Amino acid sequence: MRIRAHTSRWVCLCILYGLLLVLSACGEEPGAQTTPFAPTPTMFNLNVYTGAGYSIAYPQEWNIQKSSDGAFSATDQRGTAYITIRVLANSNGIVAPEVQIQHSLKTFESSVKSYKVLDGPKSTTVGGDEWRQEMVVGDAGSLGQVQYVVLADNHAATPPKSGQSIVLVYGTARQQFEQKNRDIFQKMLHTFKFL
Repeated sequence: MRIRAHTSRWVCLCILYGLLLVLSACGEEPGAQTTPFAPTPTMFNLNVYTGAGYSIAYPQEWNIQKSSDGAFSATDQRGTAYITIRVLANSNGIVAPEVQIQHSLKTFESSVKSYKVLDGPKSTTVGGDEWRQEMVVGDAGSLGQVQYVVLADNHAATPPKSGQSIVLVYGTARQQFEQKNRDIFQKMLHTFKFL
């Protein structure tokens, strides 16, 4: 069972890393740092990650990774829930958020079986901006069905003005998604701020 759980974590990490690889040629995120965050009584203990033009709080017990290309990823202790943020060069917002999402989804689709786009809202508000979003599911082998949400935004205030896009991906096992989305992911998204 331990080998299966370990393998499952690596499969999920590989899927998320694959999504990032599609986006990695588009830019870098210099000057990222992590700082403590004082939680409110209704929230779990959080740390704050500060990236290029944004900050987000994540559960204190989660593991974080910062790649050399500037991507930020956080995973729960079991390695079954993930959030990844990538800041991409996008001069004058030429690449629409919908295109950024489709690039990410192509990688996800190629790494799972029974890929399906779910019905749901095509936009949401995060950090005061309206982001485009898409929800998908697929069979990730030993992990079973996984569900991901991909969000993208061209944020005009991100330096250089109109020069960057932000792509955010989060997900977990489908049978846990509703609970983790409500109890963890939405709280994290609520802390997201543009700097």
